Amino acid sequence: MSSKTLNGFYLMFYSYIILDFEFTFQHNDVSIKINTTIFSKSYL
Repeated sequence: MSSKTLNGFYLMFYSYIILDFEFTFQHNDVSIKINTTIFSKSYL
């Protein structure tokens, strides 16, 4: 697997995790959503 393909897959997977966290916690714990969003922006 080329590094480019692996990178693309990882970013897709990572984005899915972030979206899932936002969906899961949007009405349960706002601070978790905010922290997760900040983490995703600083990571990317």
